[in-house]
Amino acid sequence: MSEATYRELFQESLEESIAAYGELSQVVTLVNIYRGSDPIARHYAFEDWIDGASFACDRCGKSFTPDAGEVEEDDSVVCGRCAG
Repeated sequence: MSEATYRELFQESLEESIAAYGELSQVVTLVNIYRGSDPIARHYAFEDWIDGASFACDRCGKSFTPDAGEVEEDDSVVCGRCAG
């Protein structure tokens, strides 16, 4: 079984937000972020999404909170202990 990436989890979160609807301008912004047509907005949205969020490590299963400034979308979802 392969490890999940932050990109996969972020995409799922965006899908849920788009499905929940809201103001039209917000939905349009989310769709643009989802499609990657606004890379700057996507970068900031990813950092906001990951900031303070907890994840389960795909290797050891322990909960951890990554540093938003040190995580890239294509990184595997693993804690610092398992990654190092």
